[in-house]
Amino acid sequence: MLSDNLCKSSKSDRLTFNDVFTGKDNNFNFIRVVAASFVLLSHCYPLAGMNNFDPFYYYLGGYDTGGGYGVAIFFVISGFLVTKSVLQHDLMSYLLSRLLRIVPGLAFALIFSAFVIGPIVTQKPLSYYLLSHETWRYLEGVNVFAIRQDLPGVFLANPEAKIVNGSLWTLPIEFGFYLILPVIGGLGLLKRWTALGVLLAGIVSYAALVLVFHFSWNAQGGNLFRGAPVFSTARNFIFFFSGASLWLWRDRIIYSRGMAIVMVIMLYIFSVNSYKTAVFYIALPYIVMYLAFSRSDILGMYKRVGDYSYGVYIYAFPVQQFIVAKMDGVSPLALFVIAAPITLLLAVASWHIVEHPALRLRERIFRRENSPGPAALVRSCRERDFNVGRN
Repeated sequence: MLSDNLCKSSKSDRLTFNDVFTGKDNNFNFIRVVAASFVLLSHCYPLAGMNNFDPFYYYLGGYDTGGGYGVAIFFVISGFLVTKSVLQHDLMSYLLSRLLRIVPGLAFALIFSAFVIGPIVTQKPLSYYLLSHETWRYLEGVNVFAIRQDLPGVFLANPEAKIVNGSLWTLPIEFGFYLILPVIGGLGLLKRWTALGVLLAGIVSYAALVLVFHFSWNAQGGNLFRGAPVFSTARNFIFFFSGASLWLWRDRIIYSRGMAIVMVIMLYIFSVNSYKTAVFYIALPYIVMYLAFSRSDILGMYKRVGDYSYGVYIYAFPVQQFIVAKMDGVSPLALFVIAAPITLLLAVASWHIVEHPALRLRERIFRRENSPGPAALVRSCRERDFNVGRN
């Protein structure tokens, strides 16, 4: 660890994000698994047939559903950490790292849905199901840009009919951001001020889509690239690049409990104001990063367990759909109580059997790098602009 990760900002004697971000001493894993649990709980309502209610939206100021909160949190954290990665590793190591984080776990989740859940619930003859081109084509989703949602005769009578794993819609968008980020860096736009320009352009574009062209969750527009609807991609780009900007400005942004409290108060005050969306985009990233670096013995204990968030995220939806198919009329809360422990068990297995071994391979690749400096596409960026350090 370089000493610049331990120093305070030269312009202030107050702690910055850079001061408190020391190696793996953070709560990212815990926050991500909480975010994944938000998604799981939020999905219980539409999957059980109650589309007109979401507890997060109803009780937390109407900013977003639980799924929306969870996905936004994921993208903020991803933007922060992936920007760090792209600036500290060569391009091929960076891309391979991203593949190893997403694809192995996804592959096993697809196999689980197609060959464990599917044969049990399909309304087609088993021989037809197993020989169907549609069944095997579902596995093409291992290419994150080719994710499919239907399997022959599966979940036909569920309230959310024919959708095998609705949570996977975010993966093409996220992986697209992974690919776009080095390009942005190669264009010289991952410097502090130019990155703010990129973020502002994203905000203006999103505002135009909503206010001028009336895009929304129910009017997504076409795809920017395969699997990435215009509205959802533009919206989540703001969260992703907010995280990226927080990384680039980490040695200038004050880490303050008081500031985090102010952000929470702003969310409360503006919940009935027409500017609530803008406040949400400002407050949520700061609150997430503040919590990520908070010191807590309880949160610290979770770091030693593992990162089960991805497993919870990719297994919850098919598990919930399976329960709904087998328990007619199950309530949202009962669905949560039944689905949560099953999903967690699958997530634990996914982490220890698939994801963690893949990440150990990634760590070996990083250790073999001869030069762990900025990625090749961003070599022209000056080191002082990023305060880049090695772990």
